[in-house]
Amino acid sequence: MEFVQDKKVVQEWYFGDQPEKSIVTITISADRENSLVTVEHSNIPDEEFSGIAEGWKEYYFDAISNFFNPNF
Repeated sequence: MEFVQDKKVVQEWYFGDQPEKSIVTITISADRENSLVTVEHSNIPDEEFSGIAEGWKEYYFDAISNFFNPNF
């Protein structure tokens, strides 16, 4: 839906037969010597919320952290 290089990605996601789209907004900003990544994920079905939240942590943020910090 939207892409701003090095700053922002906005995507549409769908859950199974759910007719309404879910919107994921990922923003990246400088935080001194590091980067700050913020994820906003809207319109998640209540019964999917825990799994989606854990998925973001395990499959995205933990994977990225492990890639850049393999000794941890």
